[in-house]
Parts: sequence; structure tokens; C-alpha cells
Amino acid sequence: MKLSFMLQKNCIITNIKGGCRGREDILREMVDALFENTELKEENIGKGELVLSLLEREKQQPTSLGDGFAFPHARFPELKSFYMLLGICREGVEFNSLDDKATNFFIMTIVSSANPEILLKSRAAMMRFMMPLPVRKAILKAKSKDEIWEMIDKSNIRVDYEILAKEIMRPQIGFLRLDMGLKEAARTLHKYHIDTLPLLDGNNNFIRDITCHDIFVYGLPDLFANIRKAPSMKDISEMDAFFKVNQAITLKDLRIDRPAPVIDSEAPLMEVIYQMTLNARNILYVVKNKKILGVIDRYNIIDKVLMG
Repeated sequence: MKLSFMLQKNCIITNIKGGCRGREDILREMVDALFENTELKEENIGKGELVLSLLEREKQQPTSLGDGFAFPHARFPELKSFYMLLGICREGVEFNSLDDKATNFFIMTIVSSANPEILLKSRAAMMRFMMPLPVRKAILKAKSKDEIWEMIDKSNIRVDYEILAKEIMRPQIGFLRLDMGLKEAARTLHKYHIDTLPLLDGNNNFIRDITCHDIFVYGLPDLFANIRKAPSMKDISEMDAFFKVNQAITLKDLRIDRPAPVIDSEAPLMEVIYQMTLNARNILYVVKNKKILGVIDRYNIIDKVLMG
């Protein structure tokens, strides 16, 4: 099925208002458009109920994933059809994005709980169409919804296409560098409240991942051996002294033998799940030509595939 068949022309809104607006106002504007232009008004769902469901989803996990995109969505068991809306805010608006940048493109989908796969496939199809930067620029410059719909139709993007790693990844926030000292690396991990970050070389090529465990264990094997023997020990002066004395040690001094957790951007969804399950991966970096495109973690799988 072509994407242009699923996204009706009158469900392309080219004038989403920007400025200092809350998420609820933006969602209400799009919900109003859906009720006005589709058969959603004939479903057993009210506007208020739909807005509350969309807001609840935003509270669970923001749907603005970065690069100017947001994917507000909701599922209802009694829904008879599938509804999609493309909202465009030319100046951009704050929508609690993961990369803290303004959001320009809102892809809203309302689906039946009985058919959750269509949510992910329709979202993936929209991303295949809109991912190229020239396409996004052309959409922002388009003078009418007809012009945008023609672009979608001529792309011949289909919704019944296999879901790929690059279509479910989220942006990678934060990096480590080879010349970083261990203490600076530890602070960077702490800054993002995360246990692992990708390590890049001077050309921004991905080398491998670095974890908190890698940093703490390096040069402190005796301390960690004692911790295993006496888990109740409270004196961490040895660790503090290590960071103070060994400031010249950088991440390039670490020797880590485990394979880097990477997956190709074109890998199908089942390959992603297989790699995470078989190799007990908590995270996979989506890499193409040695460059990080994004990251997939187990929460991504649960959130996008199971929870919608």
C-alpha cells in the first residue's frame, strides 16, 4: 500500500502555529484537524479523550525524537480505521525533544490496539520519505498541502515494507573522545545519566563503546577484587586517589576485548531483536560507513514495537 493512500491530502496541515505553546495546545490543534477532515468523528472516541491519551503517551516517553520530528500517537481497542496526520510548523516549536531542538514535523497516528504493527510501519514509511534533508527543506518551502502530497505520491514509498534498524533508532546524545581523560569521561557519562557512550576518533568514526565499568576497573583491579570480597566496604579513597594521580591516562589507553555492539542501519527489525537476545545486548549502535546514525536500546524495542 502506498504511503500517499494512507495519508489523505486534507490531513496535511501546513500551518501549525509556533511560538511559546504547550504540548497540549499543539496536540489539540492536530486533533481538531483530524476530527474535521476524517471519519474519526464517527468513531466512539471524543476529542478530549484522544488528547488525554496523547498527553499520557508524552508523559510516559516524549515522542519528539530529535532532528525536528515528533510522532504523537494513540491506540484504542474499539477503533475501526487508521488515521494519520502530517503537521508542519515552519518556524519550529518546543516539544520536549530528546536533542533539545525545535520540532518542525509532527506525524500523528491513531490506530487500533488490534493492529499495532501498522503504527510502526506507517511511521517507518514516513521516515523513509522525509529523512533526506532536501525533502525536508522542500516540505518547509512548499506553498500548499497539494504540493506536499504530490511529493509523497511521486516517491512511491510503500507502508508494507520491512522495518529497518534506522527506522526505529533514536538520536545518540553524547560522545566520548580518544583523548579524554578517565575522569572527564566519567563526568560525561554522569552528565547524561547513562552507563555507556560511544567512543569516537578524530574523524568522528565509531571505535567502540565505553562503559562506567571500563573506566572504574582500569588500573583498580585490586580495589574491585576487595569489593567482591567485602561488598560492605565504605572507603573509596583509593578510587578518588587514582583519578587525582593518573590524570594523564586517556581512553586510548584502555584495552577492551569485547566486540563493539553495532548493527548496520539496513538491518531488519528481527535482526535487531536477534542480536539483542542472542548476544545479551542492552544497546546497539546503528552505524554506517563507521559513522553513528543513532542508537537502539531494549527500551526502544519495547516502546516502539510492543507499546506503540
